[in-house]
Amino acid sequence: MNFPFPSTKNEYEKKQTGKALVAIVVSGYIEFEGLMLPNGDYAIAISQVAALDLIPPNRSLKQLKSLTGMAFQSHRKVLSELHPKGVNVISLPDFERLIFELALKGNAAAQEFCRQLIGLSLVQLFSYAFGKKLEKDEIQQFLKERQEGKFIRRTLTDVVKSYIESNPQLSDNDKKWIYPNTSDTLNRLLFGKSAKQLCELYQCNKEQLRNHFDRKDVVRIRRLEEHAMHLIETQDFHPVEAIKQAFKFWDGART
Repeated sequence: MNFPFPSTKNEYEKKQTGKALVAIVVSGYIEFEGLMLPNGDYAIAISQVAALDLIPPNRSLKQLKSLTGMAFQSHRKVLSELHPKGVNVISLPDFERLIFELALKGNAAAQEFCRQLIGLSLVQLFSYAFGKKLEKDEIQQFLKERQEGKFIRRTLTDVVKSYIESNPQLSDNDKKWIYPNTSDTLNRLLFGKSAKQLCELYQCNKEQLRNHFDRKDVVRIRRLEEHAMHLIETQDFHPVEAIKQAFKFWDGART
């Protein structure tokens, strides 16, 4: 599909008649936000490319060009149903090219992504050749099998646990309350209530709480957690501060 972008900001604003739709793209154990533009083309936000650990956070299109040597058109900002401000995006074909170029430059995350997708493409081609239709569940199972042993889905709990283990200077009180405080910080920033208050509101226990959130809320939680985990793992942020920084980065996440 084509991914036409007008050459000037005014032309872009004239042609942008609606907001991009957002969906969770699942690749085995990996999940990220994909966009479908008003014209039906697919794209991905630069921030989501960073969330996949393919590039450092806060990269501009100009910096991406310098990093990869790829030419990206300017004024690629779109509005979505999840963010009130325009965000920088690249087309799906450019995203595929970006992964390939990063893999050539030795980016380990990009190399692993390429291995998985190449393997899936060949399985699909062989299946089509022999008249076999691959179902959605079969595709996801294939990707999970490729990832198992190399990739284990991280959770905020896992990352906080690793943070505690690698920071023995933490007080016993901090170690005891660090995860509840991190979780409550996220809930208060997004919903204005603690986990306990939300459970009372929905009359459920903590394990069932996310079942009561709508899709947009689940996406907001995921992207804050992923961003915070990246800060904890790469910059040794305290988990509570990491959540605050992630929320600051995703300015407007509550609207």
